[in-house]
Amino acid sequence: MPGKPGVEALEKALNDWIRVVRVQDRKRVEGLPKRLGRGEREAIALAVERGAVLLSDDRAARREAQRQGVKVTGLLGVLLIAKGRGVIPEVKPMLDELIAGGFRLAPDLHKSVLRGAGELRPEPESETEAKDRKN
Repeated sequence: MPGKPGVEALEKALNDWIRVVRVQDRKRVEGLPKRLGRGEREAIALAVERGAVLLSDDRAARREAQRQGVKVTGLLGVLLIAKGRGVIPEVKPMLDELIAGGFRLAPDLHKSVLRGAGELRPEPESETEAKDRKN
């Protein structure tokens, strides 16, 4: 993975504060839908066991986690939390880098994230909107 965005930060996190833990209840893992990959099933089971938030951008895994009563967030939510806590100064440069690296993001969601981060510049008013506002 050398050269990929975020590799150094991930390696540092693994050394500093990320802990690897194993699921205790293997039956819970096996009881989750087989359409999910083993990693998604284990992550959901672990979130249930630990009362943790599931970090996933996989739509099927998120839906199943919610059915199991697990709160979920994705990468975009983590970026917003990081900005809110002052860990990163801006979300937009990170989004731009992710998109350049192949991360797919619908335009409406892109705007919504930037709005949530307080980084969306207001769009210029059209002449018609300006006239309507005056009347």
